[in-house]
Amino acid sequence: MRGRVPRWPALLADGARRTRLQVAVAVVAVLTAAMLVAGWDAALVATTAAALLCAGAVAVALPRSEEHRWPAEPPASEPGSRSDLVGLSVAFTARQGGMGQAGLVRVQALGRSRLRRRGLDLDDPAGRAAAEELLGVPAVRVLLSRSSPTPGARAVAHCLARLEALGPGRREDGGA
Repeated sequence: MRGRVPRWPALLADGARRTRLQVAVAVVAVLTAAMLVAGWDAALVATTAAALLCAGAVAVALPRSEEHRWPAEPPASEPGSRSDLVGLSVAFTARQGGMGQAGLVRVQALGRSRLRRRGLDLDDPAGRAAAEELLGVPAVRVLLSRSSPTPGARAVAHCLARLEALGPGRREDGGA
């Protein structure tokens, strides 16, 4: 059984635990001698030594626990969940007049997805020209922004408004 403390004969049969118990007894013996040399009262020395010996025995008897490791990354949240909305609101926090990089990346992914559903690719010069005609040059500039400073909140809001007016379009798999 995991987490169960074994009985003393089993503890003493384990070489590593027996060694740790011997070390604990030796430490308590040295501390007891030091207390006697320091002039402590005999009753106080006996009580303190007994308490230290019990604490050492308990520490030796307890099973070793595995170190707890926190997950390296938080689990992915469902779209629209509370953590997703909090992450989105933090991502759009304006910094030095520009939009947060995480929010800009999400807007760009949305814009490219909506344009892709209409058969347009911003990396293709013909697709870029058609997107500029459809959304306007300022909105496409936001979707293509790669450097700092990031576009301002007004430019991103304008881009989102144009994408919203554009609608979702058709999915790539042919569905509505």
